Amino acid sequence: MRTAVISIGIGTVGNMPHLPGAPRGAQDFADWAAAQNYDVELLTDEGGNPVDINQIMDVTSKFVSAAVYNKLIIYFSGHGVLAGEGNEKWLLSHAQERSHESVNLMLSNHRARCSGIPHVIIISDACRVYGHTVESSNAGSAIFETNGSHQKTGDLDIYYASQPGDPALEYQLDIGDANDFRGVFTECLLDALQGNISRVIASHKSPGKTVQVVDSRALKQHLSRHVPAFSKTLNIDPVQHPQINVETALPPDYFSELFSTRPLVHDATDIPRGALWTRRSDHDNTQSDYALERQAAAPTYQVSDASDPMRLPPSAFSLALLTDYFVTYGVDRLIPHTGFILDGKIVESDVPPMIGQMDISPGNESGRQCQIIGIREDADPSDKTFLIQFADGEGLSFGVFPGYIGHVRFVDGQIKEIWYVPSFIYRSLVAGPSSIIRKQLEPIFGSDEQNFYPVQGLTALNRELVEGTTLPNISLLMVRAYALFHAGALDKLDELISSTIPDPAEDGRRTMTYPFDLLLLDLRGRIPANASIAPMFPIHTQGWSLIELYRSDAPTLFELRAFVKAGRWTGFSKEGMSYLQDN
Repeated sequence: MRTAVISIGIGTVGNMPHLPGAPRGAQDFADWAAAQNYDVELLTDEGGNPVDINQIMDVTSKFVSAAVYNKLIIYFSGHGVLAGEGNEKWLLSHAQERSHESVNLMLSNHRARCSGIPHVIIISDACRVYGHTVESSNAGSAIFETNGSHQKTGDLDIYYASQPGDPALEYQLDIGDANDFRGVFTECLLDALQGNISRVIASHKSPGKTVQVVDSRALKQHLSRHVPAFSKTLNIDPVQHPQINVETALPPDYFSELFSTRPLVHDATDIPRGALWTRRSDHDNTQSDYALERQAAAPTYQVSDASDPMRLPPSAFSLALLTDYFVTYGVDRLIPHTGFILDGKIVESDVPPMIGQMDISPGNESGRQCQIIGIREDADPSDKTFLIQFADGEGLSFGVFPGYIGHVRFVDGQIKEIWYVPSFIYRSLVAGPSSIIRKQLEPIFGSDEQNFYPVQGLTALNRELVEGTTLPNISLLMVRAYALFHAGALDKLDELISSTIPDPAEDGRRTMTYPFDLLLLDLRGRIPANASIAPMFPIHTQGWSLIELYRSDAPTLFELRAFVKAGRWTGFSKEGMSYLQDN
């Protein structure tokens, strides 16, 4: 069984804070791998030598094309940025000057699974905070070449040093040495890989012998406990929590064998409580910044296994607010057949491409901004993109799905939720006082007073509608599709998309406008070439990481990607809106 290791450490990226612990961490990891008799390639910017995407791709291509490796471990230490849920990048030396000089993790992870290597391990000791600068709009590149196949050939274990929206930290052990910085996660990881933690070690029978190995799942449990405990000794608030997704299990797979150990420089108890620490991002290490980043972090899809591949994000759309709407204005007047409810922000201007005229009803009278936007029945049915621009010059792109109301919730000017609900459900409500309206809405939106719309709370009527012949649950389809893609459950993803294709035996009774996101994730071409698509961009920002998978040449999308705002849902900067108007 042969293992290859690529260890990358980049401490300097343009004018971002220097990270002396990044190249050191890569060197330490490479030293450990060499002691395990692995084939190792070390790429660092030590000595002022930049690391670029071609160097990394050359090394991965060499290991993949050799076709002799059962395992590939890729370690990265340096600056990272999160542009949206699943839209994550490692920043290389020239990331600020060249849009392709970062690593697109979402696309790289997919290609790793399809590379032909049975077991790939990704280790990311980098920040996962939302970017607010040019780095977040960096398109990024995959570090695996495409082989034209979307068939899964191996499993992928991913070790992230922190949770989405949080920083990864490095600390200074010797305050007198300006270069003595170490990554918190890397040190905890190497501690376990050296065989110093008995609970991660297991015996494994291989042909002709029994070996001691580091069990991947036990390692996950250990790091999940030890990294926050270790970071507490550094007076970090909030503490650092890793996110680790392990697809493999012993037997037969494991992280590594135990061939040798490296003497530990320290133990967690040796760290002085006043030790200096910094984080691998471009923000100051203040407590207020940490709180801001954690608040900005979007919920993530937690993959437990392929049969239950998601934790669904709750909708923030208010049940109480909807009840007030219906009581005040009545169902027929308020809810159009197709349209949008914008909760928390007012449209000040609009730009092409438009879909006919907008009929705007006033929102509630309690001071909360809201608009009801109806799409006219005589609108051009071929155009399913609704683009609006706000007074600050920024804008949004919505998909228009006939027969649906798109709920868009804003908090502090930022999109917090987009959820599509069949308008039929609202129009079937029986008029009455607030108690009657609320009683009818609760089974649809759930009775939770925290303004959540859990899919688990759907009524039997809505489930029948979703599984019937006319109106699928568009929002749930996108959530499930992305979750299955992240889980590498490509066969289940194909089954999900195939289930949306109308059956000719139904004699055309069932029609569907597909979200652009599903088109991106349709890796095996199930969606008909002439299908109606909405909008002309991904609805989820993570879809922008997969534009390369789009089966048509789309140069405008590649250029537009640079103007997508950081966040969970696609929004465009002022410059992006100008680009759209000019193109």
